[in-house]
Amino acid sequence: MCIGVELGGQLARVTLIENYPGTGPVSGTEIIRRTESMVRKYSNVRIELDEVVRVIPEESMYRVLTRSGHEYRTYAVIVASGKMPRRLRVPDEEKYLGRGLSYCVVCDAPFFRGRRVLLVSTYKPGLKMEISILGLYCSVLYWVPESVPEDVINDVVSELRDKVQVLRGYKVKSIVGDEKVRGVVLEGPDGSEVKLDVDGVFVELGYEFRTDFIKDLVQTNERGEIVIDTLCRTSREGIFAAGDVTAVPFKQAIIAAGQGATAALSAAEYLSKRFGLKARRLDWHKEFSDGFRIRLKL
Repeated sequence: MCIGVELGGQLARVTLIENYPGTGPVSGTEIIRRTESMVRKYSNVRIELDEVVRVIPEESMYRVLTRSGHEYRTYAVIVASGKMPRRLRVPDEEKYLGRGLSYCVVCDAPFFRGRRVLLVSTYKPGLKMEISILGLYCSVLYWVPESVPEDVINDVVSELRDKVQVLRGYKVKSIVGDEKVRGVVLEGPDGSEVKLDVDGVFVELGYEFRTDFIKDLVQTNERGEIVIDTLCRTSREGIFAAGDVTAVPFKQAIIAAGQGATAALSAAEYLSKRFGLKARRLDWHKEFSDGFRIRLKL
């Protein structure tokens, strides 16, 4: 069974993806549609649009409670609840998402080659890498650092001083544009306002992770991400995690998809060992003699 508030999570809000292998330029909703079609065609997975509010250990099983009042019992749980980027909380923020506003430097920096860009970021792992990536593509980079130590700022921009303009003490008041981002209005340390003409706004203020329903059962790090091993196992037997909710630092659709496959296979192996089930190799079709799937028989 698959339980989620929506299908696809953040993918549903991405208008164009060009780094998902085998698809070419495609929208997030199209990837979701194709994936759902495959799931329904090749499996008997039950999909429920609901929100999990609590997971309770009970003897050898887990009770999964949802907001609608339903309750399910299971021997294994895979957590793929994702994350939400922290917003600027300015007017029209949602309007410009995918139209010049991005919450992922690694994903979208190549779209702004030769453009003027504003980055709003906090101090976090990968900060220097993100600024270096933007420096490779954009013509001018304005940077509004929030809670970033001065020595870190100097270190980060040491190699890009001719391209990066650091705006200390500023904050974004609004994003302006038409169908796309055309600029931003900033408030300075003295309360005055200044307008910058930019083609893109990147927001890297960290993430809010959806782990309230599970955080008392599994180990999380200081950012609230679930800690996993290479097989997507958490610190709790029978609970696995995949995707952006995990402590893996790179947050991309293809990485989440790969982790999902790993978590599913790990869960299947866990159930197989627990119940003494035997996996039997089956040929998909004569043209795919090297392919196989696992069939678990009770």
